[in-house]
Amino acid sequence: MKLPRICAAVGRRMIDGRSTKFSRHITLTNHYLMIVIRRYTAKAIKRHEAGSAIAPGQSDLAMLDDIGRHGAFRWIRPAHMERSGQQSSGEVRSLFARQMQECLDLLASMQHGEGSFAQVRMSVNESGKLDMYQWLYFLAQHALRHVTQMRNNTEILGAHNSAAHEADTNE
Repeated sequence: MKLPRICAAVGRRMIDGRSTKFSRHITLTNHYLMIVIRRYTAKAIKRHEAGSAIAPGQSDLAMLDDIGRHGAFRWIRPAHMERSGQQSSGEVRSLFARQMQECLDLLASMQHGEGSFAQVRMSVNESGKLDMYQWLYFLAQHALRHVTQMRNNTEILGAHNSAAHEADTNE
C-alpha cells in the first residue's frame, strides 16, 4: 500500500526544521482525523469479528490523489484547524512520528479487509463516504499536499534570494 511510503516521505521532509509552520498544521489536522479513524477502525474491526457482510469492491484510493496535490482544489481551512501554540520543531516532529506510527499500526490491524466495514463522510473536495483505508490515505495525502507546498515555497524563496543577490551584485 502507498501509505507507508507517503509517511516516510513526509517524515523526511519534516525533519529539516524549516517547515514548522506547516508541520504544526499537519499534526493538528492529523489529531482531528485520527479521532475519527480510531473510533471507526474499532467499529470496523468489531463488525468484521461479528461476521458482517462486507460491501463488494475495493477502496478507491485514486479518488483521493488530488488531496495530495497543492492547488488541485479550493479549500478554506476551518478555524479550529488554524495553527496555534508554540511547540518546538522537535516536539512537532516527535508528535508527527507518533501519529504516523499509529497510522501504520491501525493499518496493520486491518490486514484482512476490516477497514471496509465502516464508512464516514468526508466533506473535503466532496469526497463522500470513505472507508478506513481511504481515511488513512486521506491523512497521508493531506500531509503530502503540504510537503509539496513547503517544497514550492523553498524553491520560490531560493529563486527570489538568488535574484535579489544578483541584483545587489549588479548595482
